[in-house]
Amino acid sequence: MRRMLLFPLLSLGGCTSSKPPAPAPTVLSISSVSQQTIRGWGIYPCTVENDRPDAELFTLWHRPSAARLIWKELGITFWRCDIPPGCYDSRCDNGSLDEAYLRGSLERQLRLGASFGPKPYILSIWSPPAPFKSPPTTLGIDPKTKRMSSLAPEREADFCRFVSRVLGRIHAHGLALPIALGVQNEPNFASPLWKGTAYSPAQWKRVLVQMRRTLDQNGLRSVRLLGPEGGSYAQSLSFVGGSKAPILSHAELRQSLDGFAFHGYTVESKRGPNPQQMRLVALAMQRANKAVWMTEWSLPGDKPDALTHALETAQRLGRETAYIPCNYWAWWQGWYFRHPKGEVLLTGRDDTRLHVSKTYFVLQKLWHSAPGGSVVHRVQSNDPQLSGFDPHRVQVVAFQCAARQTLLLVNPTLSAKPVEVRGLIGTLATRFVTDQTRDMKGQAALAVGAGKAKWTLAPRSIEVVDVR
Repeated sequence: MRRMLLFPLLSLGGCTSSKPPAPAPTVLSISSVSQQTIRGWGIYPCTVENDRPDAELFTLWHRPSAARLIWKELGITFWRCDIPPGCYDSRCDNGSLDEAYLRGSLERQLRLGASFGPKPYILSIWSPPAPFKSPPTTLGIDPKTKRMSSLAPEREADFCRFVSRVLGRIHAHGLALPIALGVQNEPNFASPLWKGTAYSPAQWKRVLVQMRRTLDQNGLRSVRLLGPEGGSYAQSLSFVGGSKAPILSHAELRQSLDGFAFHGYTVESKRGPNPQQMRLVALAMQRANKAVWMTEWSLPGDKPDALTHALETAQRLGRETAYIPCNYWAWWQGWYFRHPKGEVLLTGRDDTRLHVSKTYFVLQKLWHSAPGGSVVHRVQSNDPQLSGFDPHRVQVVAFQCAARQTLLLVNPTLSAKPVEVRGLIGTLATRFVTDQTRDMKGQAALAVGAGKAKWTLAPRSIEVVDVR
């Protein structure tokens, strides 16, 4: 009897040594409900200032390769530029412009951008001319007095007339007008190291209304006004009055503000309430028929490697399309002559030997695959590490443009992730993969059956998937 019992026990022990079953794939279900429309992807190519001794070192005017990679090949649908305070004749301070400076800075950049084909652009202001400010410096903090420099209330009308004259002049010179203007870049922040201006929310609202009146009086109604372009979520919220956006209840402010614009610094690693509040403001603005613009963000901090930089960027873009329903999204700076950590996509003094970042390739592929006019669709997931709707990081988002569908998938983990994607609308899914060794490398097309397809995401990878 004992021998007869021993055989089945040994057999049972042999069964336990077999391989465990493969884990069930994460199910990603694309909703058929349309969210907001992506109207544009953009970038600030580089500085346009020409009043420093080594100005040519900081500009793209003699760098055709870098300029082509930004304006023509990246996939942007709009770009961003600034009105330098040097366009004003500060020596005379009688309202006149410094025509030579204007032609050699702003107009030169506009002509360079236009050489790659007509493309809309937006303008912002880093600082009003020094005579309009107290203390009278274009820097955010006066190096002599250590005081923050702000727009003097008695010169607000002069400042608005200055901007109107610049716009009128570039238009008279045969250049297209901007589609939108930000009254002040990051009005909440001032530094002794670069141009800036500190505004209170009350002054910013006052200047916004004054700027709208001045532009209208000078035939510039087509130039929309954006703001507040605060440096962080919290700072932008403070200028519109908080998550309920009471700015919209004031008739003239509501009419003056055509688009809610913000920057996204300081929050990439923090888990505070600001993304939730930003979502409420964005939805309120869209209900009021005002587009939502994320006009500047980058990774100024030191990320351990290029792939970590790209992973962070892709998840951030996911949040600001799927969770915060942006209509426009723009990277900060396109090119710089040396590598400043994570702020730019292209670096290199030698235009024939540029360093192109992993982040550039990710944005390039996504922006070409999901162009302006694409509609965001939320993705439901049963894996919290591949979230389609989260206040802090979104790893999965879908875009649809007519019969074309594009997926952005980010696997930030150290493990491979098998997935089953449902709700696909084509017959073939072509994956493009970025990881430690690949930059948007195309993979063999997968057949889509009954709106479904299965594959595996590599560890620490980003995929853009074209479904046709």
